[in-house]
Amino acid sequence: IERVFIYLVLEHAENLQSQDLAVARFAELRDLAEEEGRPAFEGFLDFAERHRDVIDRFGRFPHRNAILGRASSEAERTFLAQPGSGF
Repeated sequence: IERVFIYLVLEHAENLQSQDLAVARFAELRDLAEEEGRPAFEGFLDFAERHRDVIDRFGRFPHRNAILGRASSEAERTFLAQPGSGF
C-alpha cells in the first residue's frame, strides 16, 4: 500500500510517459494484491488509466487550466462539462 503514495506522483504528472508508468505500476500492484485487497488496487488502477487517458487526449489536465491561467480549448470545455471529469 505504501507504493500507492509514490505512484500517485506519476499519476498526477502532465506527461504521457509518466502516466504510462503509473498504469504499469498500479497494474503490478493489483496483480500482487491478495484477494481481499484486490478491489482497492483495481480501483487505483482504474483511476490511473482514467488519468492517463486524459493526458493522452489533451496533453494536460484541463481541470487545472483555470488555476494555472491556461485557456481551455473547446474540446476541453466540453470535457469539463461532463460529470466526473475533474476527478
